[in-house]
Amino acid sequence: MEDKVKLASLVGDECLIDCSLNGTKMKALWDTGAQVSILPSSYTSLFPETCVKPIDEIAEISVKSATGTPIPFDGYVELNFSISQTQESLTVPFLVSSACMSEITRQLLDSM
Repeated sequence: MEDKVKLASLVGDECLIDCSLNGTKMKALWDTGAQVSILPSSYTSLFPETCVKPIDEIAEISVKSATGTPIPFDGYVELNFSISQTQESLTVPFLVSSACMSEITRQLLDSM
């Protein structure tokens, strides 16, 4: 039990950053170990000028969560991403999924 307490103290809070997606300011989870960027399908309503495209336009992919559970995708969108304190933006493809609504995502949606 004592080892678990020591380990838990090494794990910090989520790394939330202020950023902008297509000019919409928001907080986002910055996961530096992620191999893909995922956008909950409910966020697509924030970007009415952007349509969800079929994934097979860019690649045949299969993505799994850290537990090995497959994550289904509705498609992808390309959004301009920038960190709020900079003027430069980068076009980033985000995989869109209705299955990735974690508690953190729900909290972020409620805070907007």
